[in-house]
Amino acid sequence: MLTRIFTVMAAALLLTACASGGPTRVEAEEAYIRHAGPELNRVRYSGFIQGWQPVGDDSVLMSFSRNEYYLFELSPPCNLELRQATHIALKTSMRQSIGQFDRVQVGNLSCRINAIRKVDFEAAQAEIQDRRDQGSEFDRTVEHETDS
Repeated sequence: MLTRIFTVMAAALLLTACASGGPTRVEAEEAYIRHAGPELNRVRYSGFIQGWQPVGDDSVLMSFSRNEYYLFELSPPCNLELRQATHIALKTSMRQSIGQFDRVQVGNLSCRINAIRKVDFEAAQAEIQDRRDQGSEFDRTVEHETDS
């Protein structure tokens, strides 16, 4: 009986948290998409990825430096693996430069880059923070290293 009461209370708290207006993962991903600029043909980078996270089923947000974030829209079949991936790699035709039609390796899959768009990361994070301040805490943000 006591277990049932705790279960009902936990469920009620969970429903309250979900209804409180905080951003969901999907809403946060939509913020990155809204703050992405026009398509770019090619992006120069330092040779490694500092941070990344899936955005929707067929896009990934990548950071190459502390202040540069790009949204990469990928062709299938990466949408089957992107959310479960533990690492990704870039397959490029030019050194320290990645462009449309280069590839992103997700697990055992290699997917073509359909589009690259620079993201105003600060604006997206501000939007996510505003939603967080209005409700429950959002659990996924891009983690990146800072230069010290």
